[in-house]
Amino acid sequence: MAQKETLKNQQKKSFAKSVKAEWKKVVWPTPKEVLNYGIVVTVVCLIIVAFVFGLDSIFHFLYGLISK
Repeated sequence: MAQKETLKNQQKKSFAKSVKAEWKKVVWPTPKEVLNYGIVVTVVCLIIVAFVFGLDSIFHFLYGLISK
């Protein structure tokens, strides 16, 4: 029984070491990159919102013509 617990502890330690090693490989973006990516995401979202709003307006107008 004690041997199983020791094996589990060894596996946990090995896993923790692996996680720590992988964490060191992560390349974090610079603050400037984060700002640039945030601006790009915001602009793309606004473009998509405008496109969907335009389509919705057109379909609403066409539906109004058809339903009269």
